[in-house]
Amino acid sequence: MSQVKIEVNINVDDPKQVKALNSFIGALKTKAAPAKETAPPTGIKIEDIRALLAKKVTAHRTDIKAELTRLEANNVTSLDPEKYQEFMNFLNGLK
Repeated sequence: MSQVKIEVNINVDDPKQVKALNSFIGALKTKAAPAKETAPPTGIKIEDIRALLAKKVTAHRTDIKAELTRLEANNVTSLDPEKYQEFMNFLNGLK
């Protein structure tokens, strides 16, 4: 977890500033913890996809980008883990 130090100078006699600070602190407290990375049900990890992708991307960049777009991902990192198997099947089908 990254830590950031925030220094705030406000006029405590100004209700708008106090309210804004309280809202900010409240937003920090309610921020959801990041989800833990888990392997998708297929057992395929993003590292598996990246390894295969590295072998295929030079010859098939346009096709790969089109498939990622079809799977509603801008890149491999944003690919839904539920779609890892489908994308691996696609990559394995490229010659």
